[in-house]
Amino acid sequence: MNKSQKEAVQKLDNKLERVTLAEARDMLYEKFRTNIRLLRAKKGWSGCEAGERIGLKNGKRMIDLEYGRVNPSMEEMMLISKTFDVAIDNILHKDAQVTF
Repeated sequence: MNKSQKEAVQKLDNKLERVTLAEARDMLYEKFRTNIRLLRAKKGWSGCEAGERIGLKNGKRMIDLEYGRVNPSMEEMMLISKTFDVAIDNILHKDAQVTF
C-alpha cells in the first residue's frame, strides 16, 4: 500500500464509529422487533393471535418479543420466518415497511 492509500484508509478508519458486539446485537434485536411488529400488523393479527399462529409457547410471547422484554431463540426466529415467509436475514437487516 502506498502512502496516499494508507492515508485514505486512516481517514476512513477515523470516520467509522466503533461498535461493540453488544451494541451490534442490540441493533439487530431492535430491527427484529420493529419488523415482526410490522409483519404482524400487515396480517391484521393481534400479538397473541400471531404468537398462537406462529406456534410460540404462548400468545403473550409474541408481545414480549415485540417489546424487547425477551430475546428470540433461534427456534422462534425460524418459526416466525416460516410463518411470514420471510428469511431470518431479512427480518434482522431489512426495513419491513419497504421490503415486505
